[in-house]
Amino acid sequence: MNATTKPGATLTYREGQVLRFLSAGMSVPQVAKRLNLADCTVSQYLYSARIKSGARTNYQMFAQFGRQSSL
Repeated sequence: MNATTKPGATLTYREGQVLRFLSAGMSVPQVAKRLNLADCTVSQYLYSARIKSGARTNYQMFAQFGRQSSL
C-alpha cells in the first residue's frame, strides 16, 4: 500500500479477488496458493482493502463487504 491510499478509495481487481476468496471461507495460505502469490502478499492486499474501506478491523470490513454487491 502506498502512503496516498485513503479510506473510500476504489479496490483494485486483486483486492476484490482476495476479499471474495476470504469471505467464501478460504484461508490466507489457500488464497495465496490459488492466486499463485506469497502469503504476505495476500495479507498486504487484505490490509490495503481494509484501509480503503475505512474499517478498523477485518471483521468490520467483511461485514461491510457482505452488504455490498458491487465487489
